[in-house]
Amino acid sequence: RFEPFPQRDGAARDARPACIAGSFNPPHNGHLGLVRHLSLRHSAVVVVIGHNAAKAYAVSPLERQALVRQACADLQIENVRVECSDDYIWRVARKHGAPLLYRGIRSWAKDGLAERWLEFLNLIGPP
Repeated sequence: RFEPFPQRDGAARDARPACIAGSFNPPHNGHLGLVRHLSLRHSAVVVVIGHNAAKAYAVSPLERQALVRQACADLQIENVRVECSDDYIWRVARKHGAPLLYRGIRSWAKDGLAERWLEFLNLIGPP
């Protein structure tokens, strides 16, 4: 059962679009909670399903894309676009005019170093 994050009443929606990136392998309620929260906070949200050729996935990127789209439709989240990419997230964000990037992590111990590296790559990537 999906239970959304608590929302502050009357919080202003940011007019800027946002991107959230991850493998979504598989999509789960934690992912959907983040997407729903961002959809309430931003004018638009681009969910970017990453694909790393060096990793093995149980479900293809296109299948994960379809699952996330269906979940968003079921939850009536309307300002979300879902796409697959193997490009740097900053390039995808730039393509959509999104100056804000979000990512979820399981724990700092498990994902912290890798996320710091991705942050570094995203910071030096854009000209």
